[in-house]
Amino acid sequence: MRAAPPHPPRPDPSRPPGAPVRLRTDDPALVAAVQRIAAAAGCGGLEVTACGAPDRATPDHGAGLELLGVDALAGGVPVAGGGLVVVALGAVPPQVWQRAAEIGADHVALLPDAEAWLLARMADAAEAHGDTGALVGGVGFGVGAGASVLAAALATTAAARGTGALLVDADPLGGGLDLLLGAEEVPGLRWADLLAVQGRLRAEVLHAVVEAAEGLHVLSWDRGASHALPADAVESVLSAARRSHELTVVDVPCRPGPAALSALAA
Repeated sequence: MRAAPPHPPRPDPSRPPGAPVRLRTDDPALVAAVQRIAAAAGCGGLEVTACGAPDRATPDHGAGLELLGVDALAGGVPVAGGGLVVVALGAVPPQVWQRAAEIGADHVALLPDAEAWLLARMADAAEAHGDTGALVGGVGFGVGAGASVLAAALATTAAARGTGALLVDADPLGGGLDLLLGAEEVPGLRWADLLAVQGRLRAEVLHAVVEAAEGLHVLSWDRGASHALPADAVESVLSAARRSHELTVVDVPCRPGPAALSALAA
């Protein structure tokens, strides 16, 4: 169990996507803090339940994310099947961690230090698709090995079979996957628009990239000067891709570098 992991875990796909976030506590200061984070995450509201209210604390009752204040731990909270987070303002005694483990909580989020992590977790609960898409990377043994053609063929075939696919050109020195697909003149976002992205990128942004064919989006380069591809931008885009498309195929450059390593790590 960790107070603030670097990346939020995948939501349980059996849970209804985009369901509200629910907080159980009697602490008004904690309610105010979580409400502020919920507003920033675009959750569309926060359902607050008093500690003495009829027990609805498990995620199986329909919430996308269940939050328990430290004061709610004293109650008879049943073991959850995942998606349960204990939240607290400031440090907590060791007994809180022990109790959180006993009830099956995923994490203990200590505010304000874990605000960024909790915001990302709440935003994932609010989004429609969740972090469930498949991610495939292809890398050649050298320039001209055919990895770009294979990546394009895989994404095109998937889209033709009804799978929403995103083809990501992670090689700024390549020929351009939009050119390969005959979509170099099609309007849409390209890497030049996303190079400064850091942190969490909303999934719907990737539906504004070039649509090369029905069901097939491609994130490639414009015909201007080549740019270095920051590892942070690659990480943010690929995380959003898994929430926006059923399949993401990445053309990974054969030359080692931060962007290539970030893509391979994803």
